[in-house]
Amino acid sequence: MDSTLAEVIRDRIRSAGRITFREWMGLALYHPTLGYYSRADLKRWGRAGDYRTSPESSALFATTFAHYFVELYGRMARPAELKIIEFGAGNGQFADGVLQTLQSSYPAIFEVTKYLIVDVSSDATARATDLLEPFADRVGFVNLDQLEETNAGIIFSNELLDSFPVHRVRKIS
Repeated sequence: MDSTLAEVIRDRIRSAGRITFREWMGLALYHPTLGYYSRADLKRWGRAGDYRTSPESSALFATTFAHYFVELYGRMARPAELKIIEFGAGNGQFADGVLQTLQSSYPAIFEVTKYLIVDVSSDATARATDLLEPFADRVGFVNLDQLEETNAGIIFSNELLDSFPVHRVRKIS
Protein backbone atom coordinates (compact mmCIF):
# COMPACT_ATOMS: atom_id res chain seq x y z
CA MET A 1 0.00 0.00 0.00
CA ASP A 2 1.35 3.40 -1.00
CA SER A 3 1.58 5.98 1.76
CA THR A 4 0.94 9.66 1.42
CA LEU A 5 3.51 12.15 2.62
CA ALA A 6 1.15 13.16 5.43
CA GLU A 7 0.98 9.52 6.58
CA VAL A 8 4.77 9.23 6.50
CA ILE A 9 5.10 12.36 8.63
CA ARG A 10 2.39 11.20 11.07
CA ASP A 11 4.09 7.79 11.39
CA ARG A 12 7.44 9.49 12.03
CA ILE A 13 5.90 11.63 14.79
CA ARG A 14 4.09 8.64 16.33
CA SER A 15 7.26 6.56 16.41
CA ALA A 16 9.83 9.18 17.44
CA GLY A 17 7.88 12.08 18.89
CA ARG A 18 7.80 15.71 17.89
CA ILE A 19 9.78 16.83 14.88
CA THR A 20 11.24 20.22 14.12
CA PHE A 21 10.03 22.45 11.33
CA ARG A 22 13.32 21.64 9.56
CA GLU A 23 12.63 17.89 9.73
CA TRP A 24 9.09 18.43 8.42
CA MET A 25 10.38 20.62 5.59
CA GLY A 26 13.10 18.07 4.75
CA LEU A 27 10.49 15.33 4.40
CA ALA A 28 8.14 17.57 2.41
CA LEU A 29 10.87 18.56 -0.03
CA TYR A 30 13.20 15.55 -0.17
CA HIS A 31 11.49 12.35 0.98
CA PRO A 32 12.94 9.79 -1.49
CA THR A 33 9.62 9.03 -3.20
CA LEU A 34 7.05 11.52 -1.90
CA GLY A 35 9.03 14.75 -1.48
CA TYR A 36 8.34 17.66 -3.79
CA TYR A 37 11.77 17.51 -5.47
CA SER A 38 11.72 13.70 -5.73
CA ARG A 39 8.39 13.18 -7.49
CA ALA A 40 8.70 12.49 -11.21
CA ASP A 41 4.98 13.16 -11.74
CA LEU A 42 5.27 16.89 -10.99
CA LYS A 43 6.03 19.58 -13.52
CA ARG A 44 8.04 22.01 -11.44
CA TRP A 45 9.89 24.20 -13.94
CA GLY A 46 8.77 26.45 -16.75
CA ARG A 47 5.48 28.07 -17.76
CA ALA A 48 3.38 24.96 -17.09
CA GLY A 49 5.16 24.22 -13.82
CA ASP A 50 4.93 25.54 -10.30
CA TYR A 51 7.58 28.19 -10.82
CA ARG A 52 10.07 29.63 -13.29
CA THR A 53 13.66 30.43 -12.54
CA SER A 54 15.88 32.77 -14.53
CA PRO A 55 17.25 30.03 -16.84
CA GLU A 56 13.69 29.13 -17.89
CA SER A 57 12.74 32.75 -18.42
CA SER A 58 15.50 33.59 -20.86
CA ALA A 59 18.54 31.98 -22.46
CA LEU A 60 20.27 35.30 -21.83
CA PHE A 61 20.77 34.39 -18.16
CA ALA A 62 22.99 31.36 -18.87
CA THR A 63 24.67 33.11 -21.79
CA THR A 64 25.62 36.08 -19.61
CA PHE A 65 27.12 33.77 -16.99
CA ALA A 66 28.98 31.78 -19.65
CA HIS A 67 30.71 34.98 -20.78
CA TYR A 68 31.54 35.78 -17.16
CA PHE A 69 32.90 32.24 -16.63
CA VAL A 70 35.19 32.82 -19.62
CA GLU A 71 36.44 36.01 -17.97
CA LEU A 72 37.08 34.10 -14.73
CA TYR A 73 38.90 31.39 -16.69
CA GLY A 74 41.25 34.07 -18.01
CA ARG A 75 41.83 35.39 -14.49
CA MET A 76 42.79 31.85 -13.43
CA ALA A 77 45.59 31.97 -16.03
CA ARG A 78 43.76 29.60 -18.41
CA PRO A 79 44.34 26.25 -16.65
CA ALA A 80 44.46 22.97 -18.59
CA GLU A 81 41.06 22.01 -17.16
CA LEU A 82 38.20 24.23 -16.07
CA LYS A 83 35.67 22.75 -13.68
CA ILE A 84 32.29 24.39 -13.35
CA ILE A 85 30.46 22.97 -10.36
CA GLU A 86 26.76 23.74 -10.09
CA PHE A 87 24.86 23.03 -6.89
CA GLY A 88 21.13 22.41 -7.30
CA ALA A 89 21.01 22.37 -11.09
CA GLY A 90 17.32 21.45 -11.30
CA ASN A 91 16.41 20.31 -14.78
CA GLY A 92 19.80 21.35 -16.19
CA GLN A 93 18.61 24.30 -18.25
CA PHE A 94 21.29 26.66 -16.91
CA ALA A 95 24.04 24.09 -17.57
CA ASP A 96 22.69 23.52 -21.08
CA GLY A 97 22.77 27.25 -21.82
CA VAL A 98 26.30 27.68 -20.46
CA LEU A 99 27.62 24.69 -22.39
CA GLN A 100 25.90 25.75 -25.62
CA THR A 101 27.42 29.22 -25.32
CA LEU A 102 30.89 27.88 -24.58
CA GLN A 103 30.65 25.43 -27.47
CA SER A 104 29.53 28.03 -30.01
CA SER A 105 31.43 31.13 -28.86
CA TYR A 106 34.47 29.76 -27.00
CA PRO A 107 35.27 26.32 -28.46
CA ALA A 108 38.80 26.20 -26.99
CA ILE A 109 37.44 26.79 -23.50
CA PHE A 110 34.58 24.38 -24.12
CA GLU A 111 37.16 21.68 -24.92
CA VAL A 112 38.78 21.99 -21.48
CA THR A 113 35.54 22.37 -19.49
CA LYS A 114 34.20 19.70 -17.14
CA TYR A 115 30.73 20.59 -15.80
CA LEU A 116 29.85 18.89 -12.52
CA ILE A 117 26.36 18.89 -11.04
CA VAL A 118 25.60 18.28 -7.38
CA ASP A 119 21.89 17.72 -6.74
CA VAL A 120 20.10 15.62 -4.14
CA SER A 121 16.97 15.16 -6.25
CA SER A 122 17.07 11.99 -8.32
CA ASP A 123 14.21 13.31 -10.45
CA ALA A 124 16.04 16.56 -11.21
CA THR A 125 19.19 14.59 -12.00
CA ALA A 126 17.26 12.34 -14.40
CA ARG A 127 15.76 15.36 -16.18
CA ALA A 128 19.12 17.12 -16.37
CA THR A 129 20.77 13.94 -17.68
CA ASP A 130 18.25 13.80 -20.52
CA LEU A 131 18.59 17.48 -21.39
CA LEU A 132 22.40 17.43 -21.22
CA GLU A 133 22.83 14.22 -23.26
CA PRO A 134 24.53 16.16 -26.11
CA PHE A 135 27.21 17.13 -23.58
CA ALA A 136 27.51 13.77 -21.84
CA ASP A 137 31.29 13.73 -22.32
CA ARG A 138 31.57 17.07 -20.47
CA VAL A 139 28.97 16.63 -17.71
CA GLY A 140 29.20 14.61 -14.52
CA PHE A 141 26.72 14.12 -11.69
CA VAL A 142 28.33 13.77 -8.27
CA ASN A 143 27.47 13.81 -4.60
CA LEU A 144 29.07 16.44 -2.43
CA ASP A 145 31.44 13.90 -0.87
CA GLN A 146 32.63 12.86 -4.34
CA LEU A 147 33.96 16.28 -5.26
CA GLU A 148 37.70 16.31 -5.62
CA GLU A 149 39.96 19.20 -4.83
CA THR A 150 40.60 21.42 -7.81
CA ASN A 151 42.92 24.34 -8.45
CA ALA A 152 40.81 25.84 -11.21
CA GLY A 153 37.10 25.86 -10.76
CA ILE A 154 33.95 27.89 -10.58
CA ILE A 155 31.27 27.02 -8.06
CA PHE A 156 27.83 28.27 -9.01
CA SER A 157 24.32 28.02 -7.65
CA ASN A 158 21.08 29.67 -8.69
CA GLU A 159 18.12 29.75 -6.31
CA LEU A 160 19.46 26.91 -4.17
CA LEU A 161 19.14 28.49 -0.75
CA ASP A 162 15.35 28.67 -1.01
CA SER A 163 15.25 24.88 -1.32
CA PHE A 164 16.99 24.05 1.95
CA PRO A 165 15.09 22.73 4.94
CA VAL A 166 15.50 25.45 7.57
CA HIS A 167 14.95 25.91 11.25
CA ARG A 168 12.16 28.24 12.21
CA VAL A 169 13.43 31.03 14.42
CA ARG A 170 11.21 33.19 16.59
CA LYS A 171 12.04 36.28 18.53
CA ILE A 172 10.21 36.38 21.80
CA SER A 173 9.97 39.80 23.36
